[in-house]
Amino acid sequence: MRLLKNLRTSYTESSVTTKDGKINAERLNLITLGLFAFIIPMSPALVPLFAVLLVVAWMLNKGWHISFRFFRSNPLPYFYMALYGLYVLGMLHTNNIAFGAKDLETKFSLLLLPLILPGMRLHRSAFESVLALFILGCFLSSLISLGNAIYNYSFNDVERVGAYVFTAGRLSPLIHPGYLAMYLNFAIAALYHLHFFGKMHPLTINKKTMIYGFIWFSLFIFLLASKAGLITLFISSFAIILQMLIGKKSRKIPIIILATITSIFFIAFMTVPEFARKFKEVKESVQHSKQDVSTNESSAVRLLVWKASIRLLTKEPLIGVGTGDVKQATLDEYATEGMEGALAHKLNSHNQFLQTGIAIGLPGMIVFLGGLVIAILIGYRRKQGLLVAFVVIITITALVESILETQAGVVFYAFFNSFLLFLYRPVDEHEDVREPHLF
Repeated sequence: MRLLKNLRTSYTESSVTTKDGKINAERLNLITLGLFAFIIPMSPALVPLFAVLLVVAWMLNKGWHISFRFFRSNPLPYFYMALYGLYVLGMLHTNNIAFGAKDLETKFSLLLLPLILPGMRLHRSAFESVLALFILGCFLSSLISLGNAIYNYSFNDVERVGAYVFTAGRLSPLIHPGYLAMYLNFAIAALYHLHFFGKMHPLTINKKTMIYGFIWFSLFIFLLASKAGLITLFISSFAIILQMLIGKKSRKIPIIILATITSIFFIAFMTVPEFARKFKEVKESVQHSKQDVSTNESSAVRLLVWKASIRLLTKEPLIGVGTGDVKQATLDEYATEGMEGALAHKLNSHNQFLQTGIAIGLPGMIVFLGGLVIAILIGYRRKQGLLVAFVVIITITALVESILETQAGVVFYAFFNSFLLFLYRPVDEHEDVREPHLF
């Protein structure tokens, strides 16, 4: 309730226009960026509409002038936009133009957001408001998903589905469980950031809000049964505990976090069938050196898909198979190797590094990986833990999901990567960090 009250205060304390009728650029940027962050975990289908609002705000505020002035002194946004440029070049040797065009449409955020976000000025308090709205969006999204599961359990075919309605894809029908888990992990990192470093704004998260938020999001990640989400949760929890113990920030919170993760793990393992099944699948996949190529089992088929993707990458390492032909080339490889399970589900590489390499070659892999390395080095240099946490979350998820092949993944990456790199404000607002040079 306090978070909602502070958000309302933040969004009503000033007008979109000044007293003389001119547009309040800071205010308009806050509204459009905040709504965009809020809608990402709520409704991926509405993201294009809110992207249009971002562009309109950018143009009304003459953000294009600020962006290009920014680019003259700092070429870093060009590096991130270069990935999209390589996908455009990949169309030159593509046979399936229609699929390629659709793929470019999906990935358009890689070009658009690094272009416009540097031109959208924000104060530190507005920066924190955007993060708070993303957290609120994650909470409401998880609440809606839970309500939908309760409805299905109460009124639909309970005997056939049973408690499975509270796990994985049945729990999150609109957003892939892996992506929702990715959002929730970042929401936990944002809660931690706002609690310990959001000291300039009424949106500062108190201890109870952070603890309750951590417990709620952690529980939901376990119910989603996303392997990448669980790995990320364990790593982030360990990092938070370690940082708090070293920094002597609190003794109670690390104990609560450790107790929460341990309790939820054992309860989920004993009571959530989907969680226990996936844990068993991973164990069996690792233990068996030979896999049945026709398998449908999630962990085993993913290992087979990775091997097939590596073979494809070695065939066209320099330029890839083409932006529009990557899907068909992958399916053809599955057919050749007799991978019936992967072929039936038309799986992609389930690894963004391999997926990018197959499509546009090693240059694309290098640019994508280089963007992550640069971001984490910048985060480390200016002690921006939230940026480091974001890169870790993206990297772990990208190792097991092709996150740039769906709007739910590419928009999240492109938005928060640009947001954290180009709009970050330290506690001391007199320090200028609008130009995140690596050296």
